[in-house]
Amino acid sequence: MGNHSFYRHLLGTVCNVFEGYSSVLFLKDNSLSYSLVSYFSLGDSINPSSSVIPGKGLIGWIIKNQQPLVVNDFSKEKRLLCYYLKREEEKIKSFMGTPLPQGKGVLCVDSKKTYTFTPKDQKILYYFGRLVDSFISETERVQELEDTVNYYNALQLVYSLKEKYPKWDMYLIHLLKVLSAYTKFPYCMFVSRDERGTGYYLEKCNEKMKGIEGCEGKRFHINDGLIGWVFKHHRSIILCNQEDDRPVSSLFGKGYKGEEFQTIVCLPLVVNLKTRGVLIFLDNDRREIPDRLSEFFNLLICHMSLFLENLYLKDKLRKKKNKEKQNKR
Repeated sequence: MGNHSFYRHLLGTVCNVFEGYSSVLFLKDNSLSYSLVSYFSLGDSINPSSSVIPGKGLIGWIIKNQQPLVVNDFSKEKRLLCYYLKREEEKIKSFMGTPLPQGKGVLCVDSKKTYTFTPKDQKILYYFGRLVDSFISETERVQELEDTVNYYNALQLVYSLKEKYPKWDMYLIHLLKVLSAYTKFPYCMFVSRDERGTGYYLEKCNEKMKGIEGCEGKRFHINDGLIGWVFKHHRSIILCNQEDDRPVSSLFGKGYKGEEFQTIVCLPLVVNLKTRGVLIFLDNDRREIPDRLSEFFNLLICHMSLFLENLYLKDKLRKKKNKEKQNKR
């Protein structure tokens, strides 16, 4: 049974048990808001795109205070529920809601009758909420296992690319495609430092994006943008804008007028104590970086740093041999 089917059946049961009019479930999304993920109603006036923030209306109060709430006769003039269309909310007389553990969401039921919900009802709703939490936890556990297998397969594929594509240019093209597909980041790019360490340039991007035309091979100063910071400090950057829809920062510096992103991950590839390259993952939307994805990133940069170090040593050895040949002449 899928998530939606389970929630739908559960909310129908909640509504029947309490002889309510509607029951709704809000869960935390990737931002600070909570979205309506499922509902059951005897009417057709629920707004399926409803969302609330902590402190807004009755549901927002429950989220902010992490406390259950029962209102058995609230004012008609105030729109406190925030999940109805039209004027249906004015007909609602009673409301009861309980928070899910760890701020995951809110389970609610309402009624067109006054003084419908009792302290005993509140306790029963609490246990329904724990049932939802158990289902979410089990779903997350299964998802973690699937992600672990997914990232393992990605690493196996990355390891095999160097044998299949010995030429750096083709290797890089396929590497970025693999990383984008398995991490579900729409954009992945690789940036290299120049020999003198005073600048960097974009080598490849898996997809064309706004403003990127002409950037491949273009030199940027080592002090420019987030990428320059990574080259100078040899540290990863993971930026996820959780406050509003403004972009988190500029990748290449103020002079770059390209696409703006809500999520940016920059991973330094360190060779001989110097950052020689940066792997970059970009998303136009806000997204969380779970621990299992962070672990994947760590394994990835260890492998890529070792791979680059081998290339660096091979290139150094090749140059040394060429120099010895010239000296013999």
